Amino acid sequence: MIEEKNWRMGVPEMVHGTLVHRI
Repeated sequence: MIEEKNWRMGVPEMVHGTLVHRI
């Protein structure tokens, strides 16, 4: 799984970006 830090960086924003932004 991708680390939370990576999510903020905008790497998986195309896929997990929606879930992360909702949280």
